[in-house]
Amino acid sequence: MFIRSAQESKDKYTKLIGASIIKRTSANQPNFKGNDNIHKITSIGDYELRIDLQDWQGQTWYAVYKSFRVGDESTKYTLSLGSYTGTAGDSLSYQNGMKFSTYDQDNDAYNGVDCVARDHAGWWYNMCHNVNINGLYKKGKSNKHNVVSWNSARGPYYSLKFVRMMIRRH
Repeated sequence: MFIRSAQESKDKYTKLIGASIIKRTSANQPNFKGNDNIHKITSIGDYELRIDLQDWQGQTWYAVYKSFRVGDESTKYTLSLGSYTGTAGDSLSYQNGMKFSTYDQDNDAYNGVDCVARDHAGWWYNMCHNVNINGLYKKGKSNKHNVVSWNSARGPYYSLKFVRMMIRRH
């Protein structure tokens, strides 16, 4: 579960396996590099984003976005993505151009709905999500869409076993 304030999302720095991993969710505690750190990295060059996914049956998918950037605090860490390739399906583009929402900053595009409260996670929400890798970590099928999910891979009601977001300069 990833419910943090805007300040915590800005400042968070966790132990990483390799300098390029910016988010990992697995049976171990989830980690997230923090929006300020991701902005600083992606503002000094051209980066691509790769996301690896795995379900509880061992099936894997990946998504690559040829351009990846996170804006600074004044833009509320706006997500910018380029073209997609991969096997996971292009679910994340739905959130392209969105500001990062936290429990104390509702920046989603869904009037009257607080996506962070509904989906139990800070994220780049549009009218909530097609991707929620900061959601609740559960095993497999769920009756709610607040779990770690990638809609075009297993749908909004299936909690993935493993997700890793990585960036590299190109």
